Amino acid sequence: MLYNTELKIAVKDTDSRYNTMDISIFELANSVEHLPNFQSSITRSKEVSVKVKCPICGECHENRYKLNDLIKKQMIIGGCESTGIPIYFVGKPLKVTKYISRYNEINSAVYAML
Repeated sequence: MLYNTELKIAVKDTDSRYNTMDISIFELANSVEHLPNFQSSITRSKEVSVKVKCPICGECHENRYKLNDLIKKQMIIGGCESTGIPIYFVGKPLKVTKYISRYNEINSAVYAML
């Protein structure tokens, strides 16, 4: 059985913009080079550990996901535990791109209204 292992990672920065990166599941440990606030590693128990420095509260949030969930699900959303605001998205490139472009469109419309 063949799986598509391509993922897109989007991480919010301090300016409320999402920085994105296309990556393979096998290269998750190298994500820190392009996204400094996002660290991930694969454990021996087939889990992915994600650590993100939150641009909202300044704390470090850590989550664990099953490797199988990353492959099969369309998108995984991780957020700030204090405020509930989404910080990062990991998933299929098309799904994450659609969500991020919609967010940026709404965000720019709100700034235009101010």
